[in-house]
Amino acid sequence: MLKSSNLTLHILLIFSGFLLPQQNQDFFYKGADVSFLSQTESGGAVYKISGVPVDALAALKESGINTVRLRLWNNPQNGYSNMNDLLYLARRAKNLGLRLMLDFHFSDTWADPAHQTIPSAWQNISFSSLTDSVREFSGNTIMRLRSEGIIPDIVQPGNEISCGMLWNHGNVCGEYNNPLQWSRLVQLINASAEGIRSALAPGESVKIMIHSERSGDLPAAQWFFTNLINYGAQFDIIGLSYYPWWHGRPETLNSNMQSLAQNYDKELIITETAYPFTTAWYDTTHNIVGPSTPLLPDYPASVAGQKEFIENLIGITASLPGNKGKGVFYWAPEYISSPGFGSSWENLALFDFAGNILTSAYAFQYIPSSAEHESEFKNLPDFTLFQNYPNPFNPETQIKYTLQKPDFVSIKVYDVRGELKTVLQNSFLSAGKYSIHYDASELSSGVYFLVLQTGSSAKSIKMTLIR
Repeated sequence: MLKSSNLTLHILLIFSGFLLPQQNQDFFYKGADVSFLSQTESGGAVYKISGVPVDALAALKESGINTVRLRLWNNPQNGYSNMNDLLYLARRAKNLGLRLMLDFHFSDTWADPAHQTIPSAWQNISFSSLTDSVREFSGNTIMRLRSEGIIPDIVQPGNEISCGMLWNHGNVCGEYNNPLQWSRLVQLINASAEGIRSALAPGESVKIMIHSERSGDLPAAQWFFTNLINYGAQFDIIGLSYYPWWHGRPETLNSNMQSLAQNYDKELIITETAYPFTTAWYDTTHNIVGPSTPLLPDYPASVAGQKEFIENLIGITASLPGNKGKGVFYWAPEYISSPGFGSSWENLALFDFAGNILTSAYAFQYIPSSAEHESEFKNLPDFTLFQNYPNPFNPETQIKYTLQKPDFVSIKVYDVRGELKTVLQNSFLSAGKYSIHYDASELSSGVYFLVLQTGSSAKSIKMTLIR
């Protein structure tokens, strides 16, 4: 049992996400790249659960998301996805207990298969100076995050870099496909990894992921990762983008991931994916996916189709041999249209046109059936906490729980910002069934989290108060 003097601190650390990343080999990342969130909110976007305004990250966490992915641009002109924005969103994620994947673009704007533009501050410098700049920038970023009590679980040096990054210094396609260029690309990747690890304290660790968009092209993916390994790249995870209208059917993805898992001693993550819940449009911004986009016949452009698509990808990844499948990340679930910011992704988001979270988002509560992942879910807590009833409520509700053995029990209510609102229980109890009548008359309408903590484990439920 936790000592009572440490109980409050421990539960706040659990809730805030301040605890250092635990590199649990059975942990399965159910993630979302929410890098647009500051921009959509600045444009007036309001996120909701059943019409009730909520923090978008809290809604995603409730749906099953356990990790956020955030991109970082060096010096973007629009003021978003810069260092300040990264720290702001990372703090919000930390306060909800969400883990972090960091996505270095090493550019002032989008880095992708067609664009890998060197940041303006790094142009016209030597390759040696560029390598030093990458190392310093990577290390300084981790130090800034650590100063906020945040250490990413995973960092990717570069975004969709199958043709390299920081062109043309790190370009490896076409005329640049030669030993000198591969050596330079690997030096840039390793410089980033060195900078990241130099910023960590003893006992801390971060996994390095290399991100490729070649999920639908096995020979190209093997060409890329084999060359990286042969030239000495230091990395732990193969990350793949998978969009079926560009990369093919899930069966092809499954076959390719199986081959990569068998051929390389690396973990695998689907780093980006999405699927439409409709092909309709809401705003005047041109959508990337529309009625003429070749979608999957087995997955209609509907909320149900979107949900089944996500569950299938989780199942594919979890079933990889050797317990190598480590997670699935949905790209831009928050990228909805707002009065001041149009969206080309509005029909691929996990919130509808009115900002309500879709039931398809709850696909991330899906538990992989692979026996290799059973250990993640088999260690059940020594108590059962039931959903409060009624929920939503106004202003009274019942909270029921059972204890399998005598234990110290703390029950506290927090708002979506992690601020403690009330303490309902804080004492030693015998084994048995318990019920609490909770009157929330002092609270305003909104979403709240009730956290039950015993000496060895904790669990939370979401409660919605509508006045």
